[in-house]
Amino acid sequence: VVGGTDGGGDGDGDSSDDDNDDGGGDGGGGGGGGGYTTASTLDEEYAKHLFDGEKVIKAGTVLKYKGMSVKKRQLVLTDKPRLLYIDREKDRVMGEILWSPSIYAVAKNTSSFYINTPQRRYILSDKLTKDADGWVRAIDKVKMTMEQQAD
Repeated sequence: VVGGTDGGGDGDGDSSDDDNDDGGGDGGGGGGGGGYTTASTLDEEYAKHLFDGEKVIKAGTVLKYKGMSVKKRQLVLTDKPRLLYIDREKDRVMGEILWSPSIYAVAKNTSSFYINTPQRRYILSDKLTKDADGWVRAIDKVKMTMEQQAD
């Protein structure tokens, strides 16, 4: 949910995506850090949240900061491309960071990273696996793939 323009939100009464702004993560497999989860296992794990034929590129637990709020979410990057954040306890998509050609990610340190979109900056932390660089690489790779397909 980028800048509240995606209609998403996380059910906390905030019209924008409440799982945005500054986040942190505590782990997750799929594309780096913590565990040896295969892509097909990730696709199965998140199947109910994916479109037909959609594949998970990377997934992991992050802390997402928005204002004074900190939410623990599962961040899922797919090949469509989409960036979903899921409440694992409720097994529900709480929002989506809208993809755009100008999206980019920057690692602040080993665990914290930003995802910047035209509408908003998401601040996230991956404290479990400390794989901020892995998230940045995965987002950059999907972005490059999208650019190549557009050519």
